Formats: sequence, structure tokens, C-alpha cells
Amino acid sequence: MKRLRKLLVGLLATFVSLVGLTLGLILLAVLFVLSPPGERFVAARLEGALDGALPAGDARIGGVALDASGGVTLTDFALSDADGRPMIAARRLVVDLDLRALLDQRVHARSVVADALIVDVGY
Repeated sequence: MKRLRKLLVGLLATFVSLVGLTLGLILLAVLFVLSPPGERFVAARLEGALDGALPAGDARIGGVALDASGGVTLTDFALSDADGRPMIAARRLVVDLDLRALLDQRVHARSVVADALIVDVGY
């Protein structure tokens, strides 16, 4: 009986340690993403993803600010055509993301607010 109890206590201690380690790593990842270097990393990743999704042209993001509730603020945002002319540009773009969708590796914006939006359809 003492052996079983000792084994169960050891297993519980191991489980608690693993949960604590996992939570600590998640906290470090969140703190990194919310820091200035993390925001630059996210901006570079977003630009790369948008560049890959555009048939021609490129994306430019001057800055990114993130908050823990799923809000993303992009500053100096522009999508340009192959000649470098901005098709869509905004001084500030605030996107409220659904965090549950992100867990499913989907992007779902609950709202998008643009400041100084420019759309050039090129006709």
C-alpha cells in the first residue's frame, strides 16, 4: 500500500511539473510575441504570408501591435501591385481576431477598422 501511494505521489508530482513547464513555455511565447522584437517577427511573418498570397506585387507593414484579447493593429499597411503602386493602403488597420479560429489554424476577423484607407482599383 505504501509503495502504491509513493508511486501515485511521484506520478502526480511529475504531472504537475509537466503542466507547470508547459504553462511557463506558453507564457514565454506570449511575452515574446507582445514584445517589440516579437512584434517585428510577427510583422515579417505577416508580410511574407501576404506576399505569398498575392499573385504579383508585395505587402508592406510598418509596425504591428498585439494585445492578448486577439487584437492586431497594423501601421503603415500597404498592398502594392507588380509596378509598386499601392492598391490598398491604410495608416492604421485594427483587426479583432477570433482566437478560437486561430487555434483551429483559421483566420476569422470579427471586425476590421481602417484609418486613412486608400483603395486604388486602377481603371
